[in-house]
This record gives sequence, structure tokens and C-alpha cells, in this order.
Amino acid sequence: MTANKAPLTIAAVVFAGLACYPVLFGGSTTVPDELLQEIVYVDKDSGNVFLLRARSSPELNPETGEPTLVPGMYCEKCNAWKPVGPIEMLQTSRVPRVCPTHKTPLLLEGPLPETP
Repeated sequence: MTANKAPLTIAAVVFAGLACYPVLFGGSTTVPDELLQEIVYVDKDSGNVFLLRARSSPELNPETGEPTLVPGMYCEKCNAWKPVGPIEMLQTSRVPRVCPTHKTPLLLEGPLPETP
């Protein structure tokens, strides 16, 4: 490489590194609310049911402001939504969830609560 091409090559490498840095090391981006799926949350203290955007778990209860909401699944025998734990557990665990009362499989679908 000649002496006059070295600075140009170094500048190109630096520019490429700066251009790739946000993609490779920039971390996560925030997903807009309208793109988040709505799921049923159950208040683990009161049993109240909410239909909210899936952000985190536990989620803040819109009535109390406390982080007491966890995702829920539906029991056909109880005709009720049951708290089943953090979103991360639902996404990674292959263990079927069962109703604590009837020991029957819980469902992801059921009658939806009204949105607050």
C-alpha cells in the first residue's frame, strides 16, 4: 500500500465501524404500543382481569399502580382467568399450565375482559 492510500483506507475502516456500531452494539429499541399484542393479565392479589398490551411481567395494575399483574390463561371449568406467571416463563417453558383447582389444561383463549 502506498503512503497516500493509507489515510484513505484507515478513514474507510473507521467510517464502516462507526456505521455498524449502532446495529451491532446499540442495544434494543422500543417497540411502539400499537405493535404490541394484547394479552390477558390477572392481578395476583385481587384476581381482577385486564386486557393490556404485552409489555412486561409483572405489569402495573392500572387501578392501583402496583406491579401485581401477570399473564393469565383461561380455565373452562372455572370460567375464569388464572395467573400463570411471568411472560418469560410462558415463552420458554414447554410445561403445560393446569388449573390449580381442576387440574385441567389452561387455555390461551377465553372471554376477553373489557379494556380499562
